Amino acid sequence: MKHDPIVLIVEDEVDGRDMLHDMLEIWDIRSECVSDAESALDYLKVNLYDAVIIDLALPQMDGNQLLQAIRNQLGFVDLPCIAVTAFDNNVVRHESLKAGFTAYIPKPINDVLLHNTLIQIL
Repeated sequence: MKHDPIVLIVEDEVDGRDMLHDMLEIWDIRSECVSDAESALDYLKVNLYDAVIIDLALPQMDGNQLLQAIRNQLGFVDLPCIAVTAFDNNVVRHESLKAGFTAYIPKPINDVLLHNTLIQIL
């Protein structure tokens, strides 16, 4: 039996975290939220997630460094990871996808784009 999907949201801004959580809740997708990369790694060590939404501009360890830790340290090479950023441009988009993010979504978050991306991934 397939379980209900659950997504880990890694976003340091409270408003951004709440907005993403609320969007997913509306779509009947469970989520858990953390504010930094270290917490995300701790959660990923003990919980199974179907996807991770990662803000690229995190304090201490940024989103790209977190992605590398997820892929290399934890060994989750196939875990879908979605980059979100307010610093959107073609270079950032290209570098994020090249680094191994499954998808890239600029801020402000387009709810239709996020929903369609999650539907494809989940």
